[in-house]
Amino acid sequence: GKDMDGKVLLNAFQNRRNVQYISSWDDVAGDDGSHPPRSVIDPLDSSETIRQLVDLGYIDEPDENEEKAASNASRELRYNLAKSYMDAGLHHQAKTILEELADQWPEEFRFGIELVHCCQVTGHAHQAQLLLEEVLQRKEEYTDRARLELKGLLKEIAAADNKRDTQSRMRPALLRLQQQVSQNPFGVSYLRGVASQAVGDHRKALEYFKQAEEDTIVSAALFVQKGLSLETLKQTKKAEENYRKALSVDRENCEAMLGLCRLQLKSGSNKKTAHLALDIIALRYHTPRAHFYLGCALHRLGKLSDAIRALETAIQQNPNFPEAYHRLAYIYKKRLHLDDRAAEYKQAAKDAQLRIRLLKKGISPVESEDLSRKHAPGKNRIHVQKNVNPEEVWDSVVVVSGLPRSGTSMLMQMLEAGGFPVLSDNKRQSDQDNPKGYYEYQAVKNLAQENTWLAEQGGSAVKIIAQLLPFLPDVDTMSYRLIFMERDLDEIVQSQERMLAHLGKQKKSSPHRLLKGRFYKQLEMARAFIAAIGAPVLYIRHHDCIYKTAEVADEINTFMGDVLDSARMAAVVDGTLYRNRIT
Repeated sequence: GKDMDGKVLLNAFQNRRNVQYISSWDDVAGDDGSHPPRSVIDPLDSSETIRQLVDLGYIDEPDENEEKAASNASRELRYNLAKSYMDAGLHHQAKTILEELADQWPEEFRFGIELVHCCQVTGHAHQAQLLLEEVLQRKEEYTDRARLELKGLLKEIAAADNKRDTQSRMRPALLRLQQQVSQNPFGVSYLRGVASQAVGDHRKALEYFKQAEEDTIVSAALFVQKGLSLETLKQTKKAEENYRKALSVDRENCEAMLGLCRLQLKSGSNKKTAHLALDIIALRYHTPRAHFYLGCALHRLGKLSDAIRALETAIQQNPNFPEAYHRLAYIYKKRLHLDDRAAEYKQAAKDAQLRIRLLKKGISPVESEDLSRKHAPGKNRIHVQKNVNPEEVWDSVVVVSGLPRSGTSMLMQMLEAGGFPVLSDNKRQSDQDNPKGYYEYQAVKNLAQENTWLAEQGGSAVKIIAQLLPFLPDVDTMSYRLIFMERDLDEIVQSQERMLAHLGKQKKSSPHRLLKGRFYKQLEMARAFIAAIGAPVLYIRHHDCIYKTAEVADEINTFMGDVLDSARMAAVVDGTLYRNRIT
């Protein structure tokens, strides 16, 4: 499938094979073992958005224990996802997750340490160094606090009449505190050395590495890092010694082998370079630098076709590899005299350099696209059924949906003004955020636990936020029509933040960008659910509802079987209430 991750390992075949593709296995009929679409929810992004929906008044407060369990499960799932991203080399995606985790759980130092590493890999070395010192200082404060608490606990046990029972009862707390007071001087020195190395202060890095080495912990990683700093300082012999020390500890350490390979290439020992590179590739095939060093050595040895193959493998494994593109451009221009191919690789090198600059600014290839534009319906996204049978409309439950603060109350007002019954109990009174009312029905907030009441609501419209759509009763037993409001995500997040402020529930929350990303994914899930149930759906853009009101009213009327008053619907839209706009 062309949409599958990874690449076919053509290098495994002695004779080159042609790969046959299909566009996607998603288009092939048959049971693929997936859960039904309406039973799939995203556990990773639910915890904080659920909390925000509760604060905004759109759903009921979850049970405390269930909420805590869900929060902890969500936290660990997100951490594991971040680690998976890191293993796959997608450190920018991991960094976004770890920023949130470290912000919400500052006492979990593993989140901060992994975030430091991601900052270093993505080119934010100075930020990483500052962050590391913050994490270490916080760890020291927690350690001092835990030491005092542990001392008090031990005194309490010593003073108890039944010491054994008291110690048994306090054992979990004792273990927790003993873990918190434990220290790792080697790790602290090592991390500070790597941080100094990342900002280019290699002499300072070597001082920290020396401190780490004095802690008598034998570490191949430490010797590799020392070798890197010594190599940068042009102390070649000492660098080689440390790479070989690393291999004496771990004879299959690819990073140490890469260091030796690089030194051999710099010294002009091309055959030794090639052999070392092949050894690395045999141990760990997905090592772009090893393929690059092999390509450089083979180029110098005059084996151009083999060099090209090795360099192409390097850029397949790492598309952001300008040096490999430049080497290929040189070979094609100077050795093979194919100027057109050389020009292609030169341009590819420029593109790779641009991607690297964007990554260093914190812009991933995905984030460089505006999520708001990506989620907006654009042209021809409003699909209207022709010749709708009015009887079908009056037999259906009309679900008005969208993210909170996307304009769903305005849609409910339009339907009511047009003459269609709406389900609303007015328990939440109008306020400065919704001067014309919320048009809510209290039972909707508990839809995840109880939804049977909806079967009796045919011929009326009910507002249900996008996150609750998967809890609708089965489409086999009910008939639905959906009107879904879409609005710029920046405007939605801004409107929610202002509403929370008016409710006096302002608190430290995830950055605007993270909430925006979560809502985008929840919108994608809502659209997938709507597509899966196959119910008629009309997508409305909030911007069009404000500025093309008459056209939108006509679209809604057509979708509803021409049973409504379009003019009355258009008349209730008040453009002055469009206050949270992004210009």
